[in-house]
Amino acid sequence: MKIQARTPTRALVLGASLALGAAAPALAEHEAPRLGLTPVGENGSFFDLRLEPGETASLRLELASFGDEDVHARTYAADAYSLINGGFGARLFGDPASGAATWLDYPGQEFPLSPEDAAVVAFSVTVPVGTLPGDYIAGIVAENVTPYRGQSGSVAVEQVNRVALAVTINVPGRRTASLEIGAVSHHVAPDVSFLAFEVGNVGNVHLKPRGSYTLRDATGTTVVEAAAVMDSVYAGSETLFETPLANALPPGGYCAELALKDEETGAADATDCLPFMVEEAAQPSDVSDANLEATPIVQPAIDAIIGNALPIGFLGVVALAVLGAAWLVWIRQRRRRSHQAA
Repeated sequence: MKIQARTPTRALVLGASLALGAAAPALAEHEAPRLGLTPVGENGSFFDLRLEPGETASLRLELASFGDEDVHARTYAADAYSLINGGFGARLFGDPASGAATWLDYPGQEFPLSPEDAAVVAFSVTVPVGTLPGDYIAGIVAENVTPYRGQSGSVAVEQVNRVALAVTINVPGRRTASLEIGAVSHHVAPDVSFLAFEVGNVGNVHLKPRGSYTLRDATGTTVVEAAAVMDSVYAGSETLFETPLANALPPGGYCAELALKDEETGAADATDCLPFMVEEAAQPSDVSDANLEATPIVQPAIDAIIGNALPIGFLGVVALAVLGAAWLVWIRQRRRRSHQAA
């Protein structure tokens, strides 16, 4: 892998944002690190390859810094996976690589970047001999090694901004598109119910399923009927179609059904009305803000979605939901400890 310094040209830079209103910790006066990954010599915003088994492609990408301070950057190859509701995600640093990620000759490396600085990284992709036909995908990630730290009152924030670039590889041959929908589940965030269906792409072609879902109560009355839209569900992967309802469901028996179809390939599946129970929710104990002690919160990293039709606004919602979940876990832990102490 060769690295050549240069001035950054173009890159998609996306990161997790803090948007919890009055409850959100304020960041320090300096800007968090912002990195970008861009293919060099490619028409699109990601690598889209067609390779026979045993064939190698030589590629280059640009890693750029768009922050106003020096950043200690890390880049590495990672397994790709299908996010909830579809889309491109890349595994965390330190997770073992498997599948198409092992086809990349892209050893992990750390190096400093000055503001508005960039480096060109050369690497290769080799499809192993004997690889079966189909669609494959891997990821390349860049992130700041040292967490960005912010402080507001008694709450500390440590933030790692990640960007991820997709490497898609089509191995020619017979293509089989197949979609399977599994079990349904229900969970509750504050005052909102969520339905989740297991969705598996058991073929060798990437899919973008669309369809509809229906929720019925114990009498068979339709409670909700709405569209179900997913982004890419990658070949051989499993994920969830998850949707929020307007309010938390009252306790009782329900059933839900889901029908999905990929228009390009015709792959489709549908369920019967799958039963589930909503139990009476336990009431959390009250706790005063005065009893809260300083607790660091490590913000989960959000992958930049490159090569998928997800609007940037959706990423903000994802970032808010993830950080909001971390905040809720922290509050519940504090409530539990306070209740036990009493």
